[in-house]
Amino acid sequence: MRIIQACALAVALGWASRADAHPGYPAVVDSSLDLKTKVETTFPPMGCQLCHDSAGGGDQLKAFGSLLVSTYGLSSDPGTEEDSSLEQALLGLKAQDPAAVEDLEKGVDPNGDSAVFATALPTPEYGCAAVSSPSGERTSWVVGLLPFIVLVSARRRRRQGA
Repeated sequence: MRIIQACALAVALGWASRADAHPGYPAVVDSSLDLKTKVETTFPPMGCQLCHDSAGGGDQLKAFGSLLVSTYGLSSDPGTEEDSSLEQALLGLKAQDPAAVEDLEKGVDPNGDSAVFATALPTPEYGCAAVSSPSGERTSWVVGLLPFIVLVSARRRRRQGA
């Protein structure tokens, strides 16, 4: 019975969280970059597709979203919406990669502009999707600990039965 409990705990601790979209972020992009063409209009219906693959966000990040997280320090914590984190990331983007901001000012999707991301994209480091989860390290040690737990439990049972 304890093995089942240990396995259930390991699964709960190691479960990877989704990259949820933050509904207030498109407006923060608009105001931080002083955009005339609003992100919500360029990437309808809510503007989430500037950074996410789907209209509602919450799934894999596009190149622009990955760049803000990996290069410019946007918080990737799906549990909080930190406007200040996004504002700081956008300031860094504006200073270091103005071509991406120019695309947004023109109402053009920077994700499709190879000149913008030719040198700016981070090198993929994790899995097929090259997206790391904050719980990635936690998952590996928990999964590695499972065989040890099973082995110790089996030995205890044999000793008690003998």
